[in-house]
Amino acid sequence: MDLEYAKSISDTSASHDLKMGTVAFMATEVAVTKHERLSLGRASKRLNYTQEALDLLRQRQAGKISPPPIPPLPPFWHNPLHDMESIWWLCIWMMFYLVPAESSVREHFANYCGLFKDPSPGTKYNFISRQDVYRSLTTHLPKSFGSIMEVWSELLNCHYSMCYEKHDASGTRNNSICVDSTTVKGSYEDGQKSIEKLANEASNFPSHLVTLTERIKVIDGREATPNSLVTAKSSPIFDCVEFPAPKSRRREATAYN
Repeated sequence: MDLEYAKSISDTSASHDLKMGTVAFMATEVAVTKHERLSLGRASKRLNYTQEALDLLRQRQAGKISPPPIPPLPPFWHNPLHDMESIWWLCIWMMFYLVPAESSVREHFANYCGLFKDPSPGTKYNFISRQDVYRSLTTHLPKSFGSIMEVWSELLNCHYSMCYEKHDASGTRNNSICVDSTTVKGSYEDGQKSIEKLANEASNFPSHLVTLTERIKVIDGREATPNSLVTAKSSPIFDCVEFPAPKSRRREATAYN
């Protein structure tokens, strides 16, 4: 596995500020070099549907008052929560790309394409932050794996939210966001526990696994290639990450059915 930045789960040192990495594993904010989570959090607070809010909107409509100012987002800086999110995405990608060697992979293929064929930041953000979207695209996963990753994503979202809200309420809200050591430690411990749970589940997993590319020979009557799973945005995945199945677990790939 060749990623630009590989580090131990227990390494909480400061991270780089460059937008580098494989797009499928990149934190959603890093992909757009903007603190979108903070922006969405602010927007959510402004959606105050009360009679008072309705009266103010009507005053604005009549030109009696001006719209409230919207503070600028702080300068973007890659932080440790982004690193943990990248590890989460790597784990998710592996669960989508490694499939049973013998049973049907129709559902696996559909879910993979729905999330990773054209991995836009918006699609990925909805997946990691919305329970309904997450569950609709993880129907192929064993319940135990899906549950571990869902809880991990919610823990990570909580760390983001608490950290960003704290920053936005501070007197330095226009400065770069600084993730405090307690948040970093908590997010890394949550990640480590989740990975340990995944490893335990994987050790008891009964099926032999191969790559999705190996399993899919024919799609709609045409011979399939890795291009069936990627666009120009996601093709670097196949250039820099490869998980060959153990020889003892290899099985003859069957046709897509």
